[in-house]
Amino acid sequence: MAERGPGGQSERVRALREPVPAAEVALRRDEAGDRTAERNRSGVLDAVRALAALMVLAAHASFVANNGYPGPVGTALRQMLGAGVLIFFSLSGYLIAGPFLRALIEGRPLPRIRSYFVRRAARIYPAYWIAFAAVLIFLWPAGGVKPYQFPVHILLLQSSWPVNGEPTSIFFVAYTLGIEAAFYVLVPLVAIALRALHPGPWRPSVLAALVLGAGVASAAWAYIAATRIGIGQTLGERIAEIGLQSWLYFFCPGMLLVIVAAAGPGRGWNAVRRLMAMPWLTLPAAVALWGLAYAMERSHTQIVVGNYQAMFTLAAGLFLGGVLVAGPWIDPVVRVLAPVGLISYGVYLWHDIFIDVLIRHHSGIRGGPAAWVADCLIITAMTLPVAALSWIAVERPSMRWAAAWARRRAVDAGPGIRPAVEPLVRQS
Repeated sequence: MAERGPGGQSERVRALREPVPAAEVALRRDEAGDRTAERNRSGVLDAVRALAALMVLAAHASFVANNGYPGPVGTALRQMLGAGVLIFFSLSGYLIAGPFLRALIEGRPLPRIRSYFVRRAARIYPAYWIAFAAVLIFLWPAGGVKPYQFPVHILLLQSSWPVNGEPTSIFFVAYTLGIEAAFYVLVPLVAIALRALHPGPWRPSVLAALVLGAGVASAAWAYIAATRIGIGQTLGERIAEIGLQSWLYFFCPGMLLVIVAAAGPGRGWNAVRRLMAMPWLTLPAAVALWGLAYAMERSHTQIVVGNYQAMFTLAAGLFLGGVLVAGPWIDPVVRVLAPVGLISYGVYLWHDIFIDVLIRHHSGIRGGPAAWVADCLIITAMTLPVAALSWIAVERPSMRWAAAWARRRAVDAGPGIRPAVEPLVRQS
């Protein structure tokens, strides 16, 4: 039984909302902190990253084993594994929007925008540029690369570019990075607008309503674009189908978790926190929703406003919330997965390159479920060393440079500007 705290609340419920020492159950990071240092990382979140990356890798491996047609059961499994990318989006909503949401709720200064953008750019661009160069060298598209595509894809604008098929035209998995980049830009702009609209502290309930409203509107737009507007033949149809407006709802569960954690006492908030502090309930519910989402897709039944991916999104949010407050029983899993999570960005980038190389050269193992498992192992063995090299030689140095730059900016700004504190999570 969980240890009880004052007022009859479990320690896990309190940990979801109260600042506690980082060495115990929470992670506090200021905007100039070095994210590469172990003391500034969360093993739990790294484990979540690892799981999401490996799920996507396993899903894509089916295209080597059986050309993407693994049969009814295999197709269901592949679709559910492929939706692991939504865990990344939910995690981004939690960590990227978190400092801005908390600053709005607490009435503190927003994170420094210039430092924020420098750090985001240093995190995603250098490793992506190297992987993108590898794609151009080893997997030159059959139709060639048009001049406009170089700047569009180098800057990760492809997911907002109104050309049919542009998001996945050169580097397939990079379309999600384009969506992430658009979210990175949107978050501070909206936060600045909200701060200008109301300079004082924002009520968590109001922010939660805004996030929910944006999520419902985004899911509805995605459904309308997919089923009513067309298939992207005209410029207007293509514009309707691309851009962050069709993907924003994927980030909303993570943002709502931040608001729940930052909200003060209240009957409604306490009830939500008690629910989220029951991983034995939320985690099975997430798995059940994962299966329901696939069933909805196959039956073409639209139960909710939006599309079946809204169910995957809700499942991803429940999963993340359950993991964040899980007890010590999760520690053995975290110890195994966290090192992979540290290099998960490289895993996500490079696994797709190796899969395309295997397909292009008719390599890998073809066949049924056993071949799929074998190809997963082969691709993982090829990807992990390159991902580790990417982390050591590219990502970590870039992140450390950006952190040092942000620290210099903080010193130049002088006293009186408090660092942003990111959402609290359980520290493994």
